[in-house]
Amino acid sequence: MKRLLISCGMLADELNKACEGEQNLPEIMELPRGMHENPGNLKENLQMLINEHQNVDEIVLTYGLCGNSTLGLKSQKTRLVLPRFDDCISQLLYKEAEGRKCRSKIKTGHLYLTGGWIKDKKSVMGQCSEIMEMYGEDGYSIIEQIYGGYHTVSVIDTSAFDLKRADKNAEKIKKYLKVKTEHISGSYDILKRIISGDYDENFILLNPGEVVEEKMFRFNGE
Repeated sequence: MKRLLISCGMLADELNKACEGEQNLPEIMELPRGMHENPGNLKENLQMLINEHQNVDEIVLTYGLCGNSTLGLKSQKTRLVLPRFDDCISQLLYKEAEGRKCRSKIKTGHLYLTGGWIKDKKSVMGQCSEIMEMYGEDGYSIIEQIYGGYHTVSVIDTSAFDLKRADKNAEKIKKYLKVKTEHISGSYDILKRIISGDYDENFILLNPGEVVEEKMFRFNGE
């Protein structure tokens, strides 16, 4: 079966690890990090790519709901598959050994970092630096307005990236925000299933012509 995987650049580290040792890899198309910042634009690009690749048997996305950017997507002639998660952070927090009891493990007041997120120009640290360059000392109050509701920077250890580099980024954030830092365990288990094509209840499987709907992302009725 011919498969195309359209993936978010934020997941590059984890996707590379998931590909290790696999014999039958799908064709992989990686989109730039940060496209999720504009859900409308992301949706338009995803639909365009889906339309342009109707010569495969299956199109798989690493994008979940992602700010509603996948709602309304459809593939006329191929099966369309996407993870049943709100976003990539939710995916990386999932561990197959623990299973899943709720829609998302994301906690209020936590800023989540991975190797991919610290590379993005619009990362927390990137935004803080940009604001300080533009506004000088006044930038601190602006940063407080944006991120003042957060109390913890959580570095998700997926074992797919340089953890020390992420830790340094988290420590730099403390220069601008009154937060504590922590490590939390994550995984790239969902990406391994995407690469192998071994889908379970954590995936939405759409037949040709079916449209992605919000209710499809609900887990245990939520």
